[in-house]
Amino acid sequence: MSRFENAFSSAFSSYSASEQHNARIGTDAPEVHALRKSLLRRGKSNQAAAITGGRQTRTARQHQGKR
Repeated sequence: MSRFENAFSSAFSSYSASEQHNARIGTDAPEVHALRKSLLRRGKSNQAAAITGGRQTRTARQHQGKR
C-alpha cells in the first residue's frame, strides 16, 4: 500500500467511523474528540484547547470571550 493509499484509507475510515453523522477527520481518539466537543458545548474553550495540546480549534476561537 502506497503512502497516498494509506493516508486516504486512514482519513476515510476516520470520516466514516461515526454512526451519528458526526464525522471527524483527525488523529485524535474518538473519546478525546467527544470530551473536547462536550467542553466546547459547555463554554469551556480554554479547557478544550488544553486537551488539543494548546492549539485551539476554530470553534474554540469563535466561542472565546462569549460567556
